[in-house]
Amino acid sequence: MLKELDLKPEDQAFVSALVYTTLQHSLYLDYQFEDLIDKKLPKEIQLIIKMGLAQFFKMDKIPDYAIVNESVDLAKKIKKFRYLGVVNASF
Repeated sequence: MLKELDLKPEDQAFVSALVYTTLQHSLYLDYQFEDLIDKKLPKEIQLIIKMGLAQFFKMDKIPDYAIVNESVDLAKKIKKFRYLGVVNASF
């Protein structure tokens, strides 16, 4: 599936690591941050926040500003403009 996206090998590796890390620590992230991730938020926004939190707490080499910036940009890409502030404030 990643090969269809025409990503560079290092980007493919990052996406794979991010998905794996988010899934591996999903229950931990849900439990630790249940107050932060509002269940009334759209599932896409919940997932963006969860992926950002996985990067923040479990993937050491990613700068904080990059996590925030990319999370907000991802929300923009899926046209969830109403939730940009929520995504930004989550980190």
